[in-house]
Amino acid sequence: QYWFHILPVMNEEQVLKLRGILENEKNKLAEIDKKYSSGNADQKPQVKEMEEGEIHRKIQKVQEAEQVHLDQEADKEAELLAQLEDL
Repeated sequence: QYWFHILPVMNEEQVLKLRGILENEKNKLAEIDKKYSSGNADQKPQVKEMEEGEIHRKIQKVQEAEQVHLDQEADKEAELLAQLEDL
């Protein structure tokens, strides 16, 4: 806001310098934006693949643990049935 308020008081050379500074900053910001937006676009699929792979491994671990539990439960059931038959 300050620069817009003093713009009428500035001479032509100062206005040109200000315009150059503003255009330079605009270009730098555009470069930074382009750099980070393209970097994120490249990384997102990799991150997504990593997350999907990790999710798949976790699901597999849970399924394996569940199978171990079911096997243990079946063994206990068979043991209990054997004890009941002995009575």
